[in-house]
Amino acid sequence: MKDGETDKAMGSAAFEIGDILGSKGNITAKRLRNGGVLFAKVRHVPRADGDLYIKLRGFNVKNVDRGFLRRGKSDPYFEISHLEDDSAGWTPVARSKKISHTLNPCWKPTEVALDRLCDNDRDKAIRISVLDHERSGKHQLIGSVEATVNTLLAAVTSANDAQKDIDMTLALELKDEAGSFAGSLVVTEAFVNGDTANSSTRPGEVNGNIMTEDAGINYEPGEKQDSESIPSNQSTRSRRASFIEYISGGCEINMCVAIDFSSANGNPREEGTLHYATGDESFNDYESAIASVASIIAKYDSDNKFPVWGFGAKYNGEMQNCFQIGEEAVGVKGVISSYRDVFRTDLAMSGPSVMHKVIEVAASQAKKTHNIAAKEGGQAYTILLILTCGHIHEMEETKKALEAASLEPLSVVIVGIGNAEFHAMQFLDDLDVKPPARDITQFVEFQKHKNSKYSAAGATLEEIPDQLVDYFHGRGIPPLSARSQIISDVKPQEYDEEQDHDLEYDIAEDGTITLSH
Repeated sequence: MKDGETDKAMGSAAFEIGDILGSKGNITAKRLRNGGVLFAKVRHVPRADGDLYIKLRGFNVKNVDRGFLRRGKSDPYFEISHLEDDSAGWTPVARSKKISHTLNPCWKPTEVALDRLCDNDRDKAIRISVLDHERSGKHQLIGSVEATVNTLLAAVTSANDAQKDIDMTLALELKDEAGSFAGSLVVTEAFVNGDTANSSTRPGEVNGNIMTEDAGINYEPGEKQDSESIPSNQSTRSRRASFIEYISGGCEINMCVAIDFSSANGNPREEGTLHYATGDESFNDYESAIASVASIIAKYDSDNKFPVWGFGAKYNGEMQNCFQIGEEAVGVKGVISSYRDVFRTDLAMSGPSVMHKVIEVAASQAKKTHNIAAKEGGQAYTILLILTCGHIHEMEETKKALEAASLEPLSVVIVGIGNAEFHAMQFLDDLDVKPPARDITQFVEFQKHKNSKYSAAGATLEEIPDQLVDYFHGRGIPPLSARSQIISDVKPQEYDEEQDHDLEYDIAEDGTITLSH
């Protein structure tokens, strides 16, 4: 953006949280239509343990903009940056307005949340950089200095804006890229607002951290405000951890799929029944549910290989309520292919249909997978996706199977296909269990969400994050250290004309970005 001109869109890309969390280091990238690459990363954000309020003045900052006849002066502004923990370097989290044509700028106060600034660690290094603002957008570094919140609180030198004879004893020295002196920064005011231990922390006071959960994203703001705060993310281990922290630490998510082939679904050769094969590229309801709901969970599965089971049918001449359909499916397309292929076998849709067998098998597999991962220093959690028309027998056995399975690293998502009443499925969702058993069941009536992938995603993932955290936290198992990924090693996805079309958005006065509909 140039001064006096309207912002010009450089491009946009659509990311899904599942895609990012399923990537190494929780970071992914996409190419923009007109060139360039946009990176997206997800990290846990605990709520700030207060906001740093700081007022800075610059003295004799280096002049890097001589201008016409070498009579010009720099237009300095400053950025405060957060040190990333994954080799990504420094990320700006606050930025001042420029002060035109001066080497002794007196900036207006800036306020930035401690979680964004230093992960609530007041002794963690932060960087303050002073730059010369250029209309072209190619701003030039004047100098920078590293400090901590505590050193800034201790470096306050009282002075009003007009005062020139200021004690420079506590001034911070700026260094240019060559390491040479590039001016001084004086902290004329600094304290922490909204401290969770006290109503505020004045200079020199330090308190402990009390953290809860929140979220935020990075963005490049406009210049409508006197000072700007740019959200960032981080993690902590001092309280109940979050789903994102477990995934960031490499917890493997494994999905297995179970499909109801009972006669209650109707004759698959008759049009209008739930398993009817259309013979063209369109999907029946089961295929639509696999494509929609399974793809949501699959984004979190690192190897993208899924066992597919059937129940409620005669298979290989015997009535079975848990039988393997082919080899492990690769990707959601592989699940659909396995589903279609089973109708080319001797499968005979039958009954009565029970689902407790597949729950028991999934629980056993979840336990085995987690134990293998634990021996290798990792973590694993399994999600069983059951697709059914809802006509299930032996409900008491199913209830007992869910209670027993709740002791294992497993969640069960039951997707109701068709227009049945699904009272039994809702009963399982509302099952009241007593510790040490957990609530592991989520029922999704597909008909209500089939026309919106966002609605389907919300319904599918509504309880899984808490269920995963409940399992590990209840056993005193903390998340592993976050996996790192160097940005230069991230392979960008190609631009997708259909998905990544230019988005319209609004920027509020507080810097919040919302998409326009």
